Parts: sequence; structure tokens; C-alpha cells
Amino acid sequence: MTIPIDKQCDVVILGVPNFTPYSVGSVMNPLILHNLVLGYFYNANSGKPPLKKGGIIIISNPVYEKFDPKQHPSYIDFYDVLSGKPDIFKLKSVEKTYLSNKKYSEKYRNSFAYHGTHVLMIYYFSVLGLLNVGRVIVAGAKSRRALKILGFNYAKN
Repeated sequence: MTIPIDKQCDVVILGVPNFTPYSVGSVMNPLILHNLVLGYFYNANSGKPPLKKGGIIIISNPVYEKFDPKQHPSYIDFYDVLSGKPDIFKLKSVEKTYLSNKKYSEKYRNSFAYHGTHVLMIYYFSVLGLLNVGRVIVAGAKSRRALKILGFNYAKN
């Protein structure tokens, strides 16, 4: 359903489900949440996003710091990379690591894992949101560490 908005807003409030197509039969990890909020929700518009540049997104989600090693092995490793607060525009140096990792390729070909580079694709899809959103505030998050790594802020409720 399309909701017409006649002007951009300073704040957008979203109820964010703990489920996406990338977490079917798995857990919703912090990187998938990041992609859902700053990728899909931020980019889901026809023309201008509903949020002004520098605006605030407030979401409600439990944000667990859990990963499924069977489906998302590269997500676990990339999350560790992000914990070091790298420059998001200098991640090219790690791309080959994810592309040529034999463990990721084996799990992708013979098990239920996403390709090793999938985590980079979902993170890069969020870059427009990263560049334009001033803050993301998460109400009810269980993991403050996950919020810190994602660059999100905490609110009790």
C-alpha cells in the first residue's frame, strides 16, 4: 500500500518486524536489521524519501545479537569487521576476502548459506540511508553492543 506524504518529515517512526526474507528459518541478526531499516525502509519511496536529510528514524525492535552460522557465516565475520568502525567507503580491501573464502563458497554451494559476498551487498544497499539519516533510535533493543556497532541509539521504550 502506498501512503501519500506531501512533504518530508524530521522524524519517521517505524514498527520493524523481527523477520525478513533473509531470516527465514533463521534468526534476525543485527546486519539484516541494518539493511531493513537503512536499506529497504529508507529506500522504499517513489522519488523523495519521507525523511528529510539528517532526520531521525525511530524504530521498535528487540535487536538480538544472534547469528545463524549455517545461513549467515560471512555475516558473523563482517560484524566483527564493523566492530572496528572501518570507513565504509574503504571496504573494498575486504571484498576479495568474502568473494574467495572457500568456507563461505562451500556452505553456499552445499548447504543453506547465503553467498559470502551477500553481507557486503546488503550493507552497501544501506549506504544511502547511512549518508542521509541523522540518527536511528531503537526502542526496546536487548543488545546495546549491537546498536553501538551499527551506529544506532538506544531508547528504553
